[in-house]
Amino acid sequence: MRKWFAVMILLALLLAPAAARAQGGVTFDLVVVKLWPEFDQPDMLVMYELTLSSGMTLPMDLDFRIPAGATIQAVAFGQTHGTVSDQGIVYTTRADGDWMVITVKDVSGPAVRIEYYDRLEIEGAGRHYVYQWPGEYAAALTVIFQQPVDATNLTLAPEPVDHWTDSIGLVYYQSDFGTLEAGESATLVADYQKATSRLSKSLLQPQPEAPLEGNAEGRVSFSNYLPWLVGGAGVLLIAVSLAFGLSYWRGTGTGSAQRRRHAAARPAKKEETPVAINCPECGHRLQPGDQFCRACGIRLDGTL
Repeated sequence: MRKWFAVMILLALLLAPAAARAQGGVTFDLVVVKLWPEFDQPDMLVMYELTLSSGMTLPMDLDFRIPAGATIQAVAFGQTHGTVSDQGIVYTTRADGDWMVITVKDVSGPAVRIEYYDRLEIEGAGRHYVYQWPGEYAAALTVIFQQPVDATNLTLAPEPVDHWTDSIGLVYYQSDFGTLEAGESATLVADYQKATSRLSKSLLQPQPEAPLEGNAEGRVSFSNYLPWLVGGAGVLLIAVSLAFGLSYWRGTGTGSAQRRRHAAARPAKKEETPVAINCPECGHRLQPGDQFCRACGIRLDGTL
């Protein structure tokens, strides 16, 4: 009897931490965990979308465990997962063994989102990751794994129940764990090969579907505008020639007018006053053209 009593006490001690972690009365209708390895960093991006059960009394403080070495990216809540916000959110963190406990203050909406980066084991081309649901709440758990770009030989345990491909070519695998009770954990193990360091986010960069043709919509063809360019150059040349000719003509006319004004303003030459010539014989005043003196009749030597 004493042995059975000792065994019961031992079991109670072993189960006490799990019971302490489970927050009494807090349940989730659905928990979706998205695992995106090597998406925008060479780590594992973990995104939680938690939906509190409709019977929860809000606002409330919510504790949640993530791996101790994780880097918190975002903590947000709202009325729906499409309207969650991290504005004004207050949360604290504390260490608890292998876990980091996030305490989100005054959660006032049923939709809660938590994002963090966790360490991805990389050895050569091999990749390995173990995800563990901490099991502190009762919840219906679904895990969605995004296969990274250039990844091959992907294995997931347990095996996924569904998969699909998005618009940029990334493949997703869904694993359903059903409804878990508080204190009941769950694990997903992922392994794959990847020979490159390219991140999946690189696929989001816009790329043309095919080389652009000369008649592609929105593309300008130089040959279509060549006649217009040649014609425009001809018109411009004619305009420049006319402007130059007009300027030259105006300059020439102005110079001539100025020269005419200067010539008109120049004083006229004074007529030379003829020198008076008298007859060498009688002294009579002679007139131009006289060959003989009109007084004494003497013959003059030359015509005046």
